[in-house]
Formats: sequence, structure tokens, C-alpha cells
Amino acid sequence: MAALALVLANAGEDQKEAMQWAQKSVDMGSPKGMEVLGMARLFGKWGISKDPATAEKLLTAGAQKGDLNTQVALGKLYFSGAFGRKDAAAGMHWLQVAADRGSGETAGFLGFLLLTGKEDVPVDAARGVALARKAMASNAMEGHYAMGVAYVTGVGVAPNPAEGWYEISLAQRMEGTQGMASSGDYLAKAASKLTAAQLAQLKAKVDADAAKLPAPPGS
Repeated sequence: MAALALVLANAGEDQKEAMQWAQKSVDMGSPKGMEVLGMARLFGKWGISKDPATAEKLLTAGAQKGDLNTQVALGKLYFSGAFGRKDAAAGMHWLQVAADRGSGETAGFLGFLLLTGKEDVPVDAARGVALARKAMASNAMEGHYAMGVAYVTGVGVAPNPAEGWYEISLAQRMEGTQGMASSGDYLAKAASKLTAAQLAQLKAKVDADAAKLPAPPGS
């Protein structure tokens, strides 16, 4: 039912009918239905009035029922302030739950926050590095980026500008710079400690390794 609701809504079909199907799936305890209706309530779309408080309840219920996508989304939404406030503790909780369930993307993102202290997250270098390496094991872009930041800044590991420059550059090649607004600053910091010859060698390594990567979705 939740899938049908999403298809109808995205296809521009009868939005009222789509949300009726979403509500039916919620009534039956479907976590995916809770995600669909929660997002509709959060952003006031598909003919549903905006209601962040109800959206939070729906998404939390879906996350508690074990829907991985909802756990990831909920964690990030708490950092964005979408519910009318930011809640770093709640955001960290749900991101950690998703990371523990095998989401490499989420492990890398949380690792980056723990390494940098961004979004009011207390720095925990050891945990941040562990999560970044876990994400790298699944070849998640976020893991390479977080580990690169660790090498450049020397947080949690010995400073290594060459490794930092390589990992961040590879992350950019994996999925571009979206979500990596500060990547240029980290690359510049690393490059300032490298020779032209070292940078040329690293660029060649990035080119070679990026050519082995699977094509991004939708390419």
C-alpha cells in the first residue's frame, strides 16, 4: 500500500487517493507507510497540510519499527532542524542505529561529524575513525571523505597529507562534491604540504582508481 501511495503521488495521480493508501498502510503498521506520510506531513506536499510535529511522530514510529531508510532520514532531519529545532543527540542516535545495521553512507557521515565536531556533535576521534573505516570497507564515498579529513587534520590518526588528499579526491570522483562543501579547503591544506611531483603522482593514482569504480546510479 505504501509503495502504491508513493507511485501515485510521484506520478501526479490523484493525490488524495495516494495519501489515503498511505494512511491505510500506516493503520496496518507499515513503517514504509509511516515514512511516506511522515515526509508528506513534514513538507506539506501531495495535498497534505504541513505538520512537522505529526511528521516527527510518524517518522520516529517508522524508524522504531526498523525501516533503515527512515532511520537514516530521521537522523539527518534532526540535524537540519526540519522539525522546528535541531537535536544533535537524537540525530546521532538514529545515524548510529543505521550505521550499526550496515549503512556505509551513514557510518561515513557520522564519522565525519565525530571527527570535525560539526553540527554540535562532540568530537570523538577514535569512534569517528572507526566509523570512517567501516564505511570505507563498503566503499562508501562518505567513508573515504571522512578518512581523508582525518588524515589532513591529524584527528584520530597521524597526519598524512598525501593520504588525505588522495581519499578526499577519490571521494569527489565517486559522487562529486555534493555534501562536501569544505572539501576544497581540506584539499588545499593537504596540497600545501606536498610537492608538485607528489601531487602529480597522487592525481594519477586517483585517476587510475576512479576508473575502476562502478558508474554512479543514473549515469
